[in-house]
Amino acid sequence: MKKKEKKRNGIPARTRRGILAACMVFFFSLQIFQGKMLWRESTGESPGKVLSGKVPAEENERTQIMETTQQKEPVSDAQTAQEKETREQEREQLLTRLYARSAALVDADSGRVLLGKEEHVMRPMASTTKIMTCILALEKGNPKDLVTASANAVAQPKVHLGMHEGEAFYLGDLLYSLMLESHNDSAVAIAEHLAGSVPQFAGWMNEKAEEIGCTEAHFVTPNGLDGEDVGGVHSISAADLAKIMSYCVLKLQNFLRSRKCRYTAFLMLRERGILAAATTMHFFR
Repeated sequence: MKKKEKKRNGIPARTRRGILAACMVFFFSLQIFQGKMLWRESTGESPGKVLSGKVPAEENERTQIMETTQQKEPVSDAQTAQEKETREQEREQLLTRLYARSAALVDADSGRVLLGKEEHVMRPMASTTKIMTCILALEKGNPKDLVTASANAVAQPKVHLGMHEGEAFYLGDLLYSLMLESHNDSAVAIAEHLAGSVPQFAGWMNEKAEEIGCTEAHFVTPNGLDGEDVGGVHSISAADLAKIMSYCVLKLQNFLRSRKCRYTAFLMLRERGILAAATTMHFFR
């Protein structure tokens, strides 16, 4: 009849003996390994070498790879020039597949242009103009200001909010109209409210562009419609437009909030009632 094993703390005696034996084997193996390392250090032998016998093929291969890496032949000027030419060819192939006439991929922190395609050529900026209009509204205006639509603002072509002359809007609400739906009349209403006139506001836009570091930009209108004055044609380069976007991302948290809106409603204050409008556009996640 099989003798019943005693249990201690619910663990059979045989299991306890097995655990004890495993611990002893591990302990003695550790002692042997430490003694081996101390002996190598005392004899000045590299830990990466085998004490006796042939070097295993795997270790030999590893050593050869390390030596090859450490003893790389210096790259000649001809090789460097060839690699540079190859990278330039790859860059040109990439840019030919880019549909845009001008483009700039820029590191926002440093301002360095990582990839550019005619990035310093000034071109009409269209509705990207409204980015600068939004910057000035956030920095110079109060979101709770009431903005009254003028005849000039109402006369702006589509895309527009559809204002009526004399209607009043909160400036903060018009920023959603400006940035989410790109309404031309909202841009002019904001400009006239802040500066008194579009030409005066355009002057502020150019001053702000210069402050940001733009050298290839000229603003004439607050909504991006074609325009020209004594300073030149309404236009900007891709490189300068990237600088303006970097300024928005790094300096203006309110700008990002206005672009994050998933759903917003704003009220047009009228004597005859309240008209509500809404948008569901969502750009930043």
